[in-house]
Amino acid sequence: MGIVSSIPKEAKLLQTNDSEKICGLTCPKFTVEGKNAVRGQIDKNDIWLNSSFALPPQVITVVSGNCGLPKLPAFPMKVYSYLHETAGKVALITTVVKQTTVPADFFDLPPGSKQLDSGEEVLFGGLNGIFSDIIKNENKRL
Repeated sequence: MGIVSSIPKEAKLLQTNDSEKICGLTCPKFTVEGKNAVRGQIDKNDIWLNSSFALPPQVITVVSGNCGLPKLPAFPMKVYSYLHETAGKVALITTVVKQTTVPADFFDLPPGSKQLDSGEEVLFGGLNGIFSDIIKNENKRL
């Protein structure tokens, strides 16, 4: 799963009158659209959410962030991203739901980590880390 959209995280979800059964769970449909900060075009998403099972907010944040979605109040079971009029549709569809138990701190950020606001920050932060590692390794060789 990678960034397929980049709608601002403050964008407002609009609930439609539609819903769909996904993995046996009723999921109301929402739409959201906003200006893509990278391409400057309007992106639109149809999102089917499910709040009938409890997930840590960190899981929802990770999935939303990976898809370039705004903050969501529940888990996105299905997402259609319409990137712009010529790019077509990209889909993320949940196919299996399995209940399990994990320790509460499993989803905590590791010490020294910080929460970022966008996929771009992750990408550029990762590149800076890679460059720093390369420079350190080169200095050790010299």
